[in-house]
Amino acid sequence: MKTKEELNALKEEVETLNRKLHELTEEELAQVSGGGWVYQDIEISLESENG
Repeated sequence: MKTKEELNALKEEVETLNRKLHELTEEELAQVSGGGWVYQDIEISLESENG
């Protein structure tokens, strides 16, 4: 099981990647994804072990 710090680091990484993906043009997205892929935000939820 991941620690709270590890989960927060992963959440920050996902948020950073989402920001970078939003900066790409449609052509760039097609190039890096191989074509017919539609970008959607990656959503994560973190729940504390203590509720």
